[in-house]
Amino acid sequence: MNSGVYKIENTVNGQVYIGSSVDVGKRMVRHRDTLGKGNASKCLQLAWNYYGENSFIFVPLLYCNREFLVKWEQIAINGHINTLGWENMYNVRKKAQSTLGVKATEEKKLYMSKFTSERYSKLSKQERSIIAQKAVETKRKLGKLKQSKETVAKRVATRKARDNYKHSEESKQKQRGKFVSEETRRKQSLAKKGKTQTDEHKINSVAGRRRKAEEHGYWHSPTTKEHMSIAANKLAESREYTAEQKAELISRFKNTHTPEAIQKGMETRRRNGTLGNNQFTVANKETNDK
Repeated sequence: MNSGVYKIENTVNGQVYIGSSVDVGKRMVRHRDTLGKGNASKCLQLAWNYYGENSFIFVPLLYCNREFLVKWEQIAINGHINTLGWENMYNVRKKAQSTLGVKATEEKKLYMSKFTSERYSKLSKQERSIIAQKAVETKRKLGKLKQSKETVAKRVATRKARDNYKHSEESKQKQRGKFVSEETRRKQSLAKKGKTQTDEHKINSVAGRRRKAEEHGYWHSPTTKEHMSIAANKLAESREYTAEQKAELISRFKNTHTPEAIQKGMETRRRNGTLGNNQFTVANKETNDK
């Protein structure tokens, strides 16, 4: 016969938890497992985290037929309430009942949450701090446990799927259409005011743009240039321009980022003293690398 009533006793202060199960042995193993993971009954879990695993013992009280489990569990609860007092028990309720196949109602969940919260609120700050520290240590130990090959394979597959994920066109369109409020822009402006880039940062930034221009022959992707062209068309249509002005405006957006325009712009900046001769010119790239 495996069904019976058991107790979990705290050897430090004598407080107990009374329970019953159709298989006492398996139930005790399950208790240790859930307590080690931090998923047990809140009152018992808090005590477990505070005092540690070695401070608790699992004791079978009696064995009986499963139809008498609730009856004998109630007798055991009443007996311990009379001898120890309800405040020295980890049980959530005074009345024993079987929960096999029964799901707690929302009202019951709220009651249990309120009850355990009240008990937790009575603990001192030092006790709460120790409990929180124990919980962190428990999670840390669980994190060091060796995982099965299946679990590792699933985690790797998830990471690969995330790395190879591409936004849909609909998602991209939503992101392009995001509106930044004036308040947000004002905050961003204030955050950047007074900040200056170091010479090293400026050099790296321009060098990165130069590498992109050398590798691809443009600063922006063809898609970006297409969007810029569309924006130029809309801008031209929304204002009073002559036909020549419209053509010049659209042409400027289309041709700004050609390799010739890039080289021309760099030469202009060099003449104006805003670009060093030996830092960013394409011709002197090998010399700079040395």
